[in-house]
Amino acid sequence: MVSKRHSILYQIIIICLLTISISSSFLIVVNADEIDYVYLGGQVIGIDIKLNGLSIVSKVNIISKEGCFSPFKDIELFQGDILYSIDDVIIENISQIDDIIQNKEFVNICIKRNNNLYSYSVTPKYDLISRKNKLGLLLKDQLSGIGTITYINPKDMSFAALGHPIKDYNGENIIGRHGVIYSALVTRVVKSSKNHPGELIGSFSHLNNPIGTITDSNMFGIFGNLNNNEQNLIKIEMGKKEDIKTGKAQIYSTVSGEYPQLYDIEILNIDNSNSKEKCMFIKIVDENLISKTGGIVQGMSGSPIIQNGKLIGAITHVLVSDSTKGYGIFIDLMT
Repeated sequence: MVSKRHSILYQIIIICLLTISISSSFLIVVNADEIDYVYLGGQVIGIDIKLNGLSIVSKVNIISKEGCFSPFKDIELFQGDILYSIDDVIIENISQIDDIIQNKEFVNICIKRNNNLYSYSVTPKYDLISRKNKLGLLLKDQLSGIGTITYINPKDMSFAALGHPIKDYNGENIIGRHGVIYSALVTRVVKSSKNHPGELIGSFSHLNNPIGTITDSNMFGIFGNLNNNEQNLIKIEMGKKEDIKTGKAQIYSTVSGEYPQLYDIEILNIDNSNSKEKCMFIKIVDENLISKTGGIVQGMSGSPIIQNGKLIGAITHVLVSDSTKGYGIFIDLMT
């Protein structure tokens, strides 16, 4: 039988075990039975996501019997052009092209550029190396970059990241496309300055196994599932937009190496009517972060915003005229 004194001591120990301290100014109390909580993000990830079509990287010469030849020699192409269709067949993957153009003297090529379609008659050429008809285009079917995880759901290890849509080379939102994510390392920072947003330079290898899959992409970021249970993750209570106040807050972000740190910010304004990704106007006040990055840089999108021990949102944009200021999205919109 446990004495009353020992029982009280036992309760105190249990309460202490449910308390996670990240810093002297950031204290989280988690009780799984009473609080809706998630694992805090802040980790930089490498992102590969399917494009809305095949992006044209460049023209390529074909080695034919007559010598080097480019079917697109007299056609002007631009960075970000999309190979939209061949003979009225919409192209979604590279493997379709060989089946369509074999044994054809001419094909009708439709190029998408800035939401406009341009049609050209093109002569495929027999390539002596591959022994197939070729169009002479270097194509890309996915977009790569780095971003930041906002949170992970402990129930199923699903994740949310970025807080804003991914755009293709034409500036169009990539909606509902699948992809994968990799572990990444921040190797260098290009600092932000007035009218010149900086960026995190990250590295990740496609030779490594992906750490997760992207199952959805929409206006509020990318979403998917991690392949394995991550270790040493921090639990945090999910906030709501009505919890958010102007004033002191923090972001949890990785700007060097592979581990995130806390940095001080101020929430200057809250727009409760805004259903897009610019719900909060914020300012970086942490001199340590400003000295490293100049403020907000590309690649920090998705960095969690924390206030009063709750996850309330994520960074989405930098203000070009003042890189210490930017915008964040309510966490409600990323759930």
